[in-house]
Amino acid sequence: MRRGQNPEGERALSAAFAYALTKAVEYSDEQVAEARVVLAHKEQLDLMKDYSRLSVLTLKFGGFCKDVLENPEQRLNYWKAKE
Repeated sequence: MRRGQNPEGERALSAAFAYALTKAVEYSDEQVAEARVVLAHKEQLDLMKDYSRLSVLTLKFGGFCKDVLENPEQRLNYWKAKE
């Protein structure tokens, strides 16, 4: 699916990403949170190389991403418990 074909999904994803970034900043600091986002993005791009490998990326991270987006508090509690 291309950008713009699912505006409701894109809004939900943007909201979930903003929430996750806000929580990451709350539990560390802005510089650390931004570095983590950049590293995660780089890892995903390196894995994908081009869109022909999107299925590999989806298999590796899809379930985890879906769970985090649907229940971000659960992931936050996971990390808080590890402190």
